[in-house]
Amino acid sequence: GDEEVRARFTREARLAAKLDHPNVVQVYDVGEEDDRPYIVMELVAGGTLGDRLERRGRSLPLLEGLPLLRQMCDGLGHAHARRLVHRDVKPQNLLLRRADDCLKVADFGIARAAEETRLTRTGNVIGTDRYMAPEQLADGRISPATDVFACGVVADEVLPKRRPPELIEIVKRCLEVNPRDRFPDADALSEALASVDQNGAPPATVPVAGAPAERATTIRRGTAPTARLTRPGSPAGTARLTQRRRPGLRRSAAILAVLLVAVAIVVGIAFSLSSSDS
Repeated sequence: GDEEVRARFTREARLAAKLDHPNVVQVYDVGEEDDRPYIVMELVAGGTLGDRLERRGRSLPLLEGLPLLRQMCDGLGHAHARRLVHRDVKPQNLLLRRADDCLKVADFGIARAAEETRLTRTGNVIGTDRYMAPEQLADGRISPATDVFACGVVADEVLPKRRPPELIEIVKRCLEVNPRDRFPDADALSEALASVDQNGAPPATVPVAGAPAERATTIRRGTAPTARLTRPGSPAGTARLTQRRRPGLRRSAAILAVLLVAVAIVVGIAFSLSSSDS
């Protein structure tokens, strides 16, 4: 009813007043006019992350998706540090500023202080089912790890299906059923995403010593590449082996030529002596 709407508006203004971060939509004022509550909020022109995903009809490239996920985590981490849990993280609540692709977390209207761990009315579950953690659906204890679960669902939608193993493990950890097995808050998740690759691209692949020549093992950029091994039976190995043998062949040919010349000289002398005797 109207009282519930007013309470939500008032709560969002009160909670938003605690937040001042580039990745959180700023609330400037709250009030009522003609018996209707209002909030004056920051204008973010450009649509939502949900709009972009729907428009593309697919996930985003790593170079585009990873920075957006980190911005989401940075904004939520700011709230978590102030003991606020959003409880409704989803692409539709992540605004994208067209001018610079800055992501801003919006709609803290159902956010809740972490110390207020249970909903006020039994059975009244607040949030969007697809992005809700098991404990949230069970009307259980809410914590920053509840938002981390939703971040994992968002990340799974944003990141391409073919992704580095590190990202697979990060998303898997976010989606653990037990909140204690997830990242404790959005800041920890942001640090994990940053550790995958600073450029947002999968690590380069280079051959590793001891592996067959046709196979390669993934390592991180910045480490020294391992020298490529060549099998003796391969064309490259045969060419290198031939190059190593050439000096010996040349020496043998030179010795043979000298012997032939010596034999020719001896034969010539013998022939001359026999001619003189006769």
